[in-house]
Amino acid sequence: SPFTVVIRLEGIETSVSDRLGHLLDLTGGDSLARTRSVKLWQRIRDVQPIAEKPFEIWKVSCAPSDAPKVVAALDPRFEVRVMADWAGGLIWVGGSSAQIGPALRQAVAGLASGFAMLVRDVSVTREKVPPFQPLTGAHYELHKRVKASFDPLGVLNYERMHEGI
Repeated sequence: SPFTVVIRLEGIETSVSDRLGHLLDLTGGDSLARTRSVKLWQRIRDVQPIAEKPFEIWKVSCAPSDAPKVVAALDPRFEVRVMADWAGGLIWVGGSSAQIGPALRQAVAGLASGFAMLVRDVSVTREKVPPFQPLTGAHYELHKRVKASFDPLGVLNYERMHEGI
């Protein structure tokens, strides 16, 4: 399989040992010593498996049940790395294709909720694809009114996040 699944068990030591035993029996997987585990989870927290490559990085938030649809929207020809956390509700996507952003945006647009945000741009993606998920009509108008209420002159980062706001 091209995937690595990492599961962290936490809680009372007896409970963790019991659950670990059952998981190892079911999967034939491995467990990590505490020091290696701490280092691995720090790498995951910092998105290092993606960040260490010269990739643009996208952060996708969606319902965990929608995660497979979002990942499936990525063309298999794209050179991508994908990390999922929060049971699939948080997906990090890194890759070098300029088509990743539009593919993610299209996938998220078809969902009931969620967003895809460009976190790191290594080429000119930001010039072609807005870094933040475009707002729908009602959300756009709400953002516009809220921003106008505390920045009536439009001097604070005008159009930094969304066009016209």
